[in-house]
Amino acid sequence: MKHAIVTGGSGSIGVCIVRALGEAGYRTTILDKQPPPTGLEAFARYIEVDLRDFQLSRTAVDAACREFGGLDVLVYCAGVLGPTCPFEAAPLEELYEVISVNLSGAVACVHAAVPYMKRRGGSIVFVASIAGELGSCAAPVYGATKAGLIGLAKGLAKQLGRYKIRVNCVSPGSVSGTQLLLRARGVPLTRTESLAIAARLPLAQLTSAEDVAQGVFYLCSPAARSITGITLVIDAGESLRMD
Repeated sequence: MKHAIVTGGSGSIGVCIVRALGEAGYRTTILDKQPPPTGLEAFARYIEVDLRDFQLSRTAVDAACREFGGLDVLVYCAGVLGPTCPFEAAPLEELYEVISVNLSGAVACVHAAVPYMKRRGGSIVFVASIAGELGSCAAPVYGATKAGLIGLAKGLAKQLGRYKIRVNCVSPGSVSGTQLLLRARGVPLTRTESLAIAARLPLAQLTSAEDVAQGVFYLCSPAARSITGITLVIDAGESLRMD
């Protein structure tokens, strides 16, 4: 049986990723602080873990890989936005929490997963952000961690390719209905606001969690067998400069 691990698998994007993998025959382990919604039990199991703790993260990955006899896919989807106040006013411990969840947690999980993936190859996908390329005015540390994921993916792709392990990133823009967008604003988007944002994008639509999940699934699939070290941007054109 093919085995996948999805961190942050209880969030909006993570749930869609887990569902896509499950429908393709993967048995998926969800690593998250919060339990996933009901409906995924047929193909996913949940391990509660605080990804800020690198030892707990390693232990959870190791336990999941041992139970299923290996690992084929690792998707690091966990992420927090952190403070959106002026940088110097942000509590330092909250800024370090962003680094711990978004970047250090990814390092810990991959570190534990690679020995298992070397046995039969596989795919690692980091859910980054267009903020990793463009920077984030509202949350600079968030953008920095996403840039770190992009750099980590490129370096690992070079190192692990000989073991048939592919490493890529997906970089979403503003994804409708996600906690990150809610956290950045403090309140949900109204329909009028959603339409106004979409109207400014080249494709005139907001990206959905399902859009991101399909991009992740593609990079995990045999259809992407010759793709490694890339960042697949899924943002309805948000990162393009409009004239």
